Formats: sequence, C-alpha cells, structure tokens
Amino acid sequence: MKKFYAFAAAALAAVSMNAQVYIVGDFGGEGGTWTPDTPVALEKNAAGNWAITLEVGMFKVSTAVYEDGKLDADGNPMDAWAQFNEGALAPAPEDLEEGAVVLDASQVGKPLELRPWGENVVLPPTTPTPGTWTIEVSADYTTMTLTTSSDLVTGVDACLIGAMSDWAWLPEWKMETEDYETYTIELGGDKVIDPNVEFKVSADGSWSNISYTVGGAIVADGEVNFCQFDKGNNMFFTEPFEGTVKLVLSNGLAQEAELYFIPKSNGVEGVEIDANAPVEYFNLQGVRVANPENGLFIARQGSKTVKVVK
Repeated sequence: MKKFYAFAAAALAAVSMNAQVYIVGDFGGEGGTWTPDTPVALEKNAAGNWAITLEVGMFKVSTAVYEDGKLDADGNPMDAWAQFNEGALAPAPEDLEEGAVVLDASQVGKPLELRPWGENVVLPPTTPTPGTWTIEVSADYTTMTLTTSSDLVTGVDACLIGAMSDWAWLPEWKMETEDYETYTIELGGDKVIDPNVEFKVSADGSWSNISYTVGGAIVADGEVNFCQFDKGNNMFFTEPFEGTVKLVLSNGLAQEAELYFIPKSNGVEGVEIDANAPVEYFNLQGVRVANPENGLFIARQGSKTVKVVK
C-alpha cells in the first residue's frame, strides 16, 4: 500500500497542468458508474477549476485515463483500475494508510488538501440520499472543495438489499433504528431470504456510509461479526433462517461495524437438538467439506449451526 502511494506521489509531480480530471462513483443509475475505462469527465468552470455537479454519495477522481495495452514499469499489462488509481487524488489525511476517506459536515465548503490516494471518498450523509454535490478540483490539482444543495444529516437509514429485492431498495427490507447506531430487522414468516440468495446490508438508497457483509456463508449463532466498510463479497444463508439481523455502527458511519445474526431459538423459545444427528461441515463459502482441517468451518448438527476451528 505505501509503495503504491509513493509511486503515485511521483506520478502526481509529473501531472500536466492541463490534465483532465475524471470521476467514477455511485451515481448514474443502479449500481453507479464504477467504470474506470469510461469515467465521467469534469469540466472547467468560470474560476478555471475542474468541477461537476451530480447526485453522489461515494466517488473517486483521477487525472489518469485508460489506455489499451499500457504497461507498468515492470512491463506488465495494466488493467483499467490500475491505470485509474495511478492518477487518483483524494483529501486523505496524512495518517491514513489505507481504506476509504470518510468526510464529515465540518469539511463541507472548505478547500481540502489533495494527495495521491487510490481509495474511495465517502461524502457526509444527506437527505435525500444520495445528495446533490458539486465536486471542484483546483486548477493546480492541490485542493478539492465539496458543496451540497442537500440537507446534511447526522445519520442514515439502513436496509437489506440483494437478489431477494432485485438489488433495489424496497421499504419492506428497511431496518429499524432509534439512534442511527443500532439497526435491526426481523426475518421470518412472510419476510424470508431463501438459502443461497446473496445480499448485503446497505445504506437506504445508496452504498455510501453503510455497506457491510460477512463475505460468504452466514453462521447464525448470535455472535458478533466484525465487518469492514465496503469490503468483501456478498453473504448468504446456507439454510432457512428466522430471527434478528442486527447492525451496530460502533465506530460511526463508513467504519468497521458489528453484524449479528441472532436465531429465534436464542430467545425464550428453546430448540430441541438431536445429539445423535450426523455432523456436517461447510467452508465459509457454503461448500460441504468431507474432512475439515486447518481453518474455520461451519458445523451443522440437526438444526444447530456453529463455527468451529479445525
């Protein structure tokens, strides 16, 4: 990571003062415009700075444009993301070594110092979501100023989003919250997610600020799963689940969070376990394993599922 940014810093010093600025992000329709080979170009404004206004919650800007067949310093082919990140810039704090840049309301409207940074920028939450923002990069590429015509808010709603909702936000999958820190939703009855149906926990209407997954098969044992923001693959149940899905933003928006899957049997109602039932083992991707060893696995015996280390 540090090697990459050191390389990017050297590249920044060589940026032409006429270099175009491009943007990718969660704008432009469902799923966003995360296409580094065909990014959206910023335009020069009256002040001579690069600027664009759009509805967005998370984005990345760069002065690099994709070139087919481009090679790195070692002669290896560079894909679109490698090329885009080569010229990426963000108002990243000097003590930040990796991860998304998470901005707050105090930074809105102020020139923020830019430095080479290949990670996303997460804007403060607004209502409506996503908010309408103007992103302005100074003509000399040293600062970025972010302004919005939307209302800034202290918290955002969360929901479950996935194949069960055609990856669109639906009101019935909204999670309940009273403090914008702890969110819950009850699954069961008419509200179910079938086994092997992939989903995530998302912000209401946007992937910015809230985007969490265990990155594979879910172990519904009520224990905490520490999840990085905007990381990992989708998650899925390996068997029918009834109970509570709980998200706790213990570190604030767009930071490591706690995700719980609490089966209904963990409550007052008990579940009778057949101690003589055979034990089945699965890896974290939900694939059955005949002889588990050297890792973390899911053990299922009857209706009881637990994590085990072999």
